[in-house]
Amino acid sequence: MTADETMERELQALHDAEGRFYHVWAHPLSMRALAAVHAGEITHHRAVDRMIITHDVVYDSRRGDNEERSAEFAARLFAPVVSSDEMVFILAGIGSTKNHVVPAGLTGSQRHDVGVLLDLDLAILGSDPATFDDYDRKIRLEYAWVSDEEWRIGRAKVMEGFLRRPHIYVTKSLREAFEERARENVARLIERLATSRA
Repeated sequence: MTADETMERELQALHDAEGRFYHVWAHPLSMRALAAVHAGEITHHRAVDRMIITHDVVYDSRRGDNEERSAEFAARLFAPVVSSDEMVFILAGIGSTKNHVVPAGLTGSQRHDVGVLLDLDLAILGSDPATFDDYDRKIRLEYAWVSDEEWRIGRAKVMEGFLRRPHIYVTKSLREAFEERARENVARLIERLATSRA
């Protein structure tokens, strides 16, 4: 078994830990598959792949520092094989998944690549309605400790935040692929949350 295969097995085990339903190993794998489809959009392929496979390696719905802890994990994991400049880029990309905003301080191609990363992460919002509903169900399972009322309020707030953005997706190609369906799905979810509260 190669070092990369060993690393990926470790990452898979961490992703597929108990209590995780959506943020499992299938999530970065689906992002990877979509990245391959949009490979022409990406300049720094290896760095983006490293962001993909580690951005949710630490995931605990009770905590607010998952991205920071995932970045710390990535820093330890990739320290032997990446330059300091590339490490800064990778960690910035992982950190950006907290609020889904491309950070300042990167080069033009790096900013674009982080935009692609964020779009890949949110591609599920633009999936077909049945897949989107399954995603939403799995996220609810990850927050099973939250009361129904708190969930409805919190989930609606997050979804409304996406709708208030001029665009959910950063890059033109992924916007064209997912924006319209994402807005339909998100609006439908907000309506369902409001109806279930009534």
